[in-house]
Amino acid sequence: MNWRRGLLRFWVVLTVGWVASTFLLSYRDLFPSTAKYVLTDPNGHRYEITTPLYVSESDALAFVNSSGEVEARKRECDATPRPWCNDALVMRMPGTTSDVWPFVLISAIPPLAVLILIYVLRWVLASFRKEAA
Repeated sequence: MNWRRGLLRFWVVLTVGWVASTFLLSYRDLFPSTAKYVLTDPNGHRYEITTPLYVSESDALAFVNSSGEVEARKRECDATPRPWCNDALVMRMPGTTSDVWPFVLISAIPPLAVLILIYVLRWVLASFRKEAA
């Protein structure tokens, strides 16, 4: 019986189960449902805003009006029209980003910590063995 190989396989099975369960539990947070609004202001500037589903078009318009990025774009395009001024400014409201890093950290750190802990314990326990004479 090879304990080392058996425990490593057990760790691999637990790791796959951990990653699968964290993915299933956080799937809705990773890929939220969103809505897109294409808005045009009186000066003809267009904005494409991605919002969470529960945000209304009037709230998206309020977000556009309060955005510093929109003000900078208006100043730039009103002063000297550039080719990109005809394109819509693409924006995302807070709460719509699907950031994968928290999922990666939550699913990777515990299994790696367990593996490191196993190797550290093995190293410590090996120091208690009797030396061969």
